[in-house]
Amino acid sequence: MKFEKNIKNGLYLISDENLLKRKDFILSVKKALASGIKIIQIREKKSSLKDRMTLCCEVAKLVKLYKAELIINDDPFLAKLCKAKGVHIGKNDGSVKRAREILGKDAYIGVSCYGDINSALKSQQDGADYVSFGNFYFSQVKPEEKIEDLRVIEKAKERLKIPVLAIGGINEDNCSEVFAAGADAVCCVSAFILSKDIKKTAEKISEIKRRINGNKSQK
Repeated sequence: MKFEKNIKNGLYLISDENLLKRKDFILSVKKALASGIKIIQIREKKSSLKDRMTLCCEVAKLVKLYKAELIINDDPFLAKLCKAKGVHIGKNDGSVKRAREILGKDAYIGVSCYGDINSALKSQQDGADYVSFGNFYFSQVKPEEKIEDLRVIEKAKERLKIPVLAIGGINEDNCSEVFAAGADAVCCVSAFILSKDIKKTAEKISEIKRRINGNKSQK
């Protein structure tokens, strides 16, 4: 599948407007891309449309330079305007079908399913390219979110054909549990954005995924 090609190292970076100032975030994105992260999602909900457009277009140039992909949270129209690869939609953010109509057949469309397998199955049926589940750990970005059981990843992998991603408080210390459950990639916010050495963090998480996948293939 097209999405799997860019997620094979297991890394997916999500921005957060509350963690860093704009210039610091751009620097973090550059470091992340240089570290081999191939999927960058811009999740900015409080900024004005003009500011979001400026940020997304700036990141889009960087992403293109590193041959990576840009995903925009919630807004397929903004994704189209800044020529992003796709959109990630959550609860009450519209439908997969509508996003596909706006962005076309080659766009990546992801859906947040929290802990709901049926929602994931419906998203796959509607044409989503991937789904995400979580939170699986406490997250300082979304401290109010319910903590899901990792078994939802195992169940999802048994029933879905599209990539399954995990989100919520995931870092280099706990990602082994998530990959062991079957996640194709981990979506990280603070683990990357606030890392003192993004390259080292990215390499460690990728190595953990390779090791766990290797162990599974030997069984």
